[in-house]
Formats: sequence, structure tokens, C-alpha cells
Amino acid sequence: MKHIFIKKPVLVGCISLVLYYAILEVYFVYFISVEYLRYEFFLNIDYGKYIETKIIFIVLLAYSIIISKTNEFIYSIFIFFLVFFLIPGLITYSFSDRPAGPLYATIALQLCIGAISSFKFNLPEIRTPQLSYGTIMLLVGFAVLPVVLTFGMYFNLSNIVLEDVYRTRELFSANSNLGIDYLYNWLVKALIPLCMVFFLVHNRYRYAFVTFLLLFYLYIISGNKIVYITLFVMLFFYFVGRDHLEKTKYFLLVLIISLLVMPVVDYAFNTHSLKGVFVMRMLFLPTQLNYFYFDLFEGHPLYFAESNFFKFFFTYPFERPVGYIISEIYFDASDMNANNGIISDGYMNLGYPGIVLNILMVSLIFLFFKSSNPDPRYLGIFFVMIFLFLSAPLLSMFVTSGLWIVVFLSLTMMKRRKPAI
Repeated sequence: MKHIFIKKPVLVGCISLVLYYAILEVYFVYFISVEYLRYEFFLNIDYGKYIETKIIFIVLLAYSIIISKTNEFIYSIFIFFLVFFLIPGLITYSFSDRPAGPLYATIALQLCIGAISSFKFNLPEIRTPQLSYGTIMLLVGFAVLPVVLTFGMYFNLSNIVLEDVYRTRELFSANSNLGIDYLYNWLVKALIPLCMVFFLVHNRYRYAFVTFLLLFYLYIISGNKIVYITLFVMLFFYFVGRDHLEKTKYFLLVLIISLLVMPVVDYAFNTHSLKGVFVMRMLFLPTQLNYFYFDLFEGHPLYFAESNFFKFFFTYPFERPVGYIISEIYFDASDMNANNGIISDGYMNLGYPGIVLNILMVSLIFLFFKSSNPDPRYLGIFFVMIFLFLSAPLLSMFVTSGLWIVVFLSLTMMKRRKPAI
């Protein structure tokens, strides 16, 4: 009976995913395919593919139940990939009559993530110097100082309601440099979010509040929406739910409510802003971009020639970064950077072997994190990480986005040392 029983959070999660799928289909038919023809979101349903995608979804939904019994952390990761990668991919594939390659690459990624729930690394114990909370806070302050000295106390509070974010981003880019860019990304995508949760876990609420203010400051000066989202994601996954299963359940419920409320808010303000940012740009556009990358690089991968190091060995065929080339060719928008995620990045550089390589690397990364036994209250950092995988190459995630920091801190700061509240 123990193996047949489905825990309530998992059952609620399954129902929520079915609702999420249905709601996103409605969004695609009545919003995405109407408002975003510029991005080639055409409504051209293929009923054979429609049935095919439903079967795939049901099979993976059942697979998620099995994973929940094997490892709760990997169950959460599996669900996040399902939400951001697979379900938008299934809908785009069936409603836009797209080729199968990008979708089945995503399915392979999903299956590999689920498969690692049964494995584990034996990680060494890392003993670090016992630093006081004040010392850690001081080190964070020193890390932020170069950014403060560069940008000062610039506060465009209209960014709170997502106004002027693009102008703010232009100002940030104009005043930044390579060193500040790296430091900024390490701060907002790894160090400060982790420290904020660390202080909360250890009941150092004043230090946690200071890190919150620092992260908010870094959003205000940059207009980077992912930083804004990270603020609330980290707090949500800290405070809501006791374990990975409950936190994932509440995330799915909030997701459903948000998708239902967004059209009402947009209608009240006579805009498409919320639906455009959270549904089109965050869910459907990354999936759509996969098809364009597959189309452009079919039969002639770059072999990583876009990077400065590999340019010594392979010829880079464009005068601008690939993201701008994609936008110029498929959207007629030469000033837009169409970022590529882990699926399109693998295909762009090595074809299907590149996809296999990226899938294996991502699976090993999460197997590593699983083996480090992270506290459930840090689940937000993995949520943000998966979201970043939608639009960032794997190498960029390690170097630019500070994945190396998360790897190190997972063996020290993030380990589960006491029951989650």
C-alpha cells in the first residue's frame, strides 16, 4: 500500500499541472497567436500532434508521481522543468505545426532529470572556517561596494511597476564594464539570494532584511526583471510549505491563480503587459526560439566559434552575436537579442551531439545538488536556475551567472542541518 499511495501535495500538483496545461492552451489560441504574429506564433493545429502531445504529457505526469516517491528534491526540479520547458513546448508543437526535433530534445532532458532521482554522488565533507554572521554580512557589503561606487544611489522607483525598465537597462549598460557585469551577475543570481535565505534560516532577520534591500537596489539600478522576480521567489520558497513537495504544490497553485488573474489586471489597465512579460516572453518565446536556432544551424553548427577562445580554431560566420542574427532574420528586429537556452545552445554548437552533451551536464549538475542534500528552504535558487536555463548557454551559466558559487555553497551554506520550518 505504501507504494500505491500518492501523497496529497503530489496529487494536488498533478491536478494543477493539468489546469496549467489547459490555461496555457487558451492563452496560446486567444492571445499568443493573435498578438504576436511578429514572432511567428501562427495557429495551425495538427490534430495528430495534438493527441501525441497529450499522451506524452500523461506519461510524464505519471512519471512525476514515481519520482516523488524516489526523491522529493528531484521531483521539484522535474516539475519546474515541466512548467518552463516541456508544457510550452508541447503546446507550441501541436498548435503551430512545428518540427519534432526541439520538442523531443526537451523530452529527453525531462526524462534524464527524472532518471537521476535514483542515483547519488558520495560528496566529501568540506570544513570551512566558522565565520560570524556579521563577518558574512561584511563580506557581502564589500562585494557590492564596487557596484555602488560605479552607479551611486540611482533610484528610478517607476521600475517597481515595471515602467522605464528598458531605459534603466540602457543606462546600466552604458555605465557598466566587463568586471562590473560579472560581479553584478554573481551577486544577483547567486551570492545575495543565497545569503538572504541563509540569514533567514539562522534567524538573523536584520541581516536578511539588509540583503533584501541590496538585491532590491541592484534591481532598481539595472531594470533586470529576473532580479525583481528573484526577490519574491526566494522569499516565497522560504516561507511557504515545509518540504519540497509542499513548496512545489503551493508554487503550482500560485501559478494557476496568477494566470487567471493576469488578464483581469491587464484589462483593468488596458494593457497586455503582464500577459506579455510572464506568458509570452517567459514561457512561449524561449520555446519558439529553439525552432529558429534549429532552422538556422541545421547541418552547419558553430563548434563554439562564437566564444573568443574557439574563434582561434573555427571561423565565426557572423559580424554580430548569434542572438541578434536570429532576431534580424526571423523577427526583422536587428536591435533585439534572442537569447538561446540549453537546448538551442547545444544544437547551435554541435548539433544533436551538443544537445546530448548539455542534457548530460545539466543532469549531472542536479545529481550533484541532490547529493549535497540542500535544505528545502533554498529551493528558490534552483527555481531561478532552471528559469535561467531557458535563455542562457550552459557555459554562461557556470561563468557569468555564478553557478560555480551555488555549487560551492551547496556543500557548505545550503546543506540541510536541521528540520525545515
